[in-house]
Amino acid sequence: MNLNQLYYFNELVKQHQFSSAAKRLHISQPSLSNSIKTLEKELNCNLIERHNGRVELTKYGQIFLESADSIILTLENAKHNINHTKQIENNTIEIGCIPTARENFLPHIT
Repeated sequence: MNLNQLYYFNELVKQHQFSSAAKRLHISQPSLSNSIKTLEKELNCNLIERHNGRVELTKYGQIFLESADSIILTLENAKHNINHTKQIENNTIEIGCIPTARENFLPHIT
């Protein structure tokens, strides 16, 4: 199992169609289908049922969706926190000086 499979599954559930999900993910429909089939094979259960071009979750799919959503949210929060920390770090100025300047000169400048 890899992260792309989680993102692919999540988008498929949102779109209810392989073609729409593949288009939004910028991948081919066969790639999406193969990814979902590989995921189902690894989990040894059907996550979705295919009905006339539409997709519906099975009970196992619903269980997996809850976990996939949680994992994706955790990853997105981590990305956000890292980017936020980088922005803060990029706005920091470090000044090196001798102790007398630190006590007498720098407080008046800053």
